Amino acid sequence: SANEFSGGACEFSRIAGVTWRRADGTVAREGDRAPIADLATLPPYAFELLPPLSDYKKITGAEDGLVPIDSGRGCVFDCSFCTIGRFWNRRSRTLPAARLVDEVASLAAMPSARSAYLCHDLFGANRGQAIAFCDEMLRRGVRVPWEVRARADHLDRELLERMGRAGCYRVLIGVESADPEVRERNQKGMRDDVDMLAVVSDCAAAGIVPILSLILGLPGEEEPALRKSLDLCAAASLRAGVQISLHLVNPQPGCGLGDEFGARSRPIEGIPPDMALGAGETASERELIAAHPDLFTTWSLLPDDEAHLRDLAAIAQTLPDVLMRYPRTFALLRDARGVDALDLYRAWKATGKSFESFAIAARVPVIDETLRWEQAIVRASTRREPSMSGTGPRARGPRACGEVLEFEHDLSALARDPWPKSLTRSPTWLAIVPSSRGVQTVHVSRDVANLMRSLDGTTSRASLEERWPGIGSSLETLARAGLVSLES
Repeated sequence: SANEFSGGACEFSRIAGVTWRRADGTVAREGDRAPIADLATLPPYAFELLPPLSDYKKITGAEDGLVPIDSGRGCVFDCSFCTIGRFWNRRSRTLPAARLVDEVASLAAMPSARSAYLCHDLFGANRGQAIAFCDEMLRRGVRVPWEVRARADHLDRELLERMGRAGCYRVLIGVESADPEVRERNQKGMRDDVDMLAVVSDCAAAGIVPILSLILGLPGEEEPALRKSLDLCAAASLRAGVQISLHLVNPQPGCGLGDEFGARSRPIEGIPPDMALGAGETASERELIAAHPDLFTTWSLLPDDEAHLRDLAAIAQTLPDVLMRYPRTFALLRDARGVDALDLYRAWKATGKSFESFAIAARVPVIDETLRWEQAIVRASTRREPSMSGTGPRARGPRACGEVLEFEHDLSALARDPWPKSLTRSPTWLAIVPSSRGVQTVHVSRDVANLMRSLDGTTSRASLEERWPGIGSSLETLARAGLVSLES
């Protein structure tokens, strides 16, 4: 029997791989269980035994329909802040490519499932398996989108291009720090010659959104290293669609930092762990966490000056959103002041204003224009297409698909180049248009801008033709460019 009952107490002393607490409070750890050598021997997921995915989404409030799939186990690295490598004895196994494609393809028939999350931190470490998976997805014509986690030194242009064609739309890249010495101090094991900005650009070219994940406050990170990391985030944000994710480290048992600092680590009220946002905030929860520090290590932070930890937490919570919403405005402000990302952040926070108000207060025309443009991009990214029916005016004819703005400077250069050396001063009209690949900025003429502004869907195409004979061909051209919808 797996469980022995002796004197009313439940014993687990003969179950390999189990760690358990005895009645007297002491902890017992049994011997390791031999890992499954071939992951293909695992049975397929029995999703039919679970409630529909939509029921889970109702509880979480998530609408992405993301379904996790166990695509591999283990890690050969020993990063100081991570338990995975040691837990799996620094070994890594991947699900065979054909079997992984089976798992992803099965989601096409699952109601509410929209995409797959391949849960293995090392996609591309087994390059042969990664390429075989992409090729098999393409060969079978599987249309289920998927995302992964990977190391920057396992990604190159050829693999990313293959991933993009096979349906990968997002990849989380563990950077940890832009300073090679900090990475070395924390056993990241990443080559110093990896060009992170080139990886970001290669992701964008392949149609894949890169998420750069960095840890603030790692041992060895003095202020110059922090500046390097934030400058990397600011530079990367100027490249198409990058997402920034900043964290503080939790030195949990089983990782190097846990061994080194675990006994002195502690939770700090008001700084929740990334993986448990919204929890640990009530008095009863905090009491439970304080009573069992060995169980709730996720809340503990490295032993450091509390003011410094709170400063890092504030950066992690507020700066990524600004960089993702207003990357060019941030860069213009930084250049105008002659400072780096950290100093600009501190100058902004010292005012107590919103970032938008801080930018406007600079009273620099090109900064004002760039902010207006990026605000329009944010609006377009969240706007739903106007309804063709309902309580408002009934749509009867062509309508503009986006917003048109006029500027004194040619901001279209910012849409083409991560950071051009100069901006031409000349009247410019830009259309900000939602599309299947995100929000597009299109440089249009004054006549096209005026036409788009007049198309609100309430005037029929026949009426437009009567007013402007021959306009039909122009509308067709704008429709092909995604600037106008002709549906009625």
